[in-house]
Amino acid sequence: MNDPNDPNDPNDPNDLILTLPRAQAYNRSAFALWATAIPETAYFSEGDFMNKQELIAKIAKDTGSSKAGASAAVESLIDGITKSLKRGDAITFVGFGTFKTAQRKARTARNPQTGAAIKIPKRRVVRFSAGKALKDAVR
Repeated sequence: MNDPNDPNDPNDPNDLILTLPRAQAYNRSAFALWATAIPETAYFSEGDFMNKQELIAKIAKDTGSSKAGASAAVESLIDGITKSLKRGDAITFVGFGTFKTAQRKARTARNPQTGAAIKIPKRRVVRFSAGKALKDAVR
């Protein structure tokens, strides 16, 4: 029998602490309500991001082209950006932003478990700078 004074009772309706499974269930139900309320504009999967397939579906719908055509366009865009960055070229989309590469210096770090010094070599990394129009749209 359940003890009404048990602070660890997972079925206590007065418990406001959201454990991970309860939070995930809440998020799924909230997303399901949102997605059914506006299905025409619901391009996003669960969470606050858009994946590649959802982007392809949006492009296909907005342009009236097929998903195969939109997929080819997205693949071509990604391939072009990747090849340009690999060569060291910057890519600028006026109003959206700039993709470029930068050198990260070699440095010494510490292993958090042992405290031992670790040498991290220099490496090339991708940077993105948002353009003015994108910054203004997000604000």
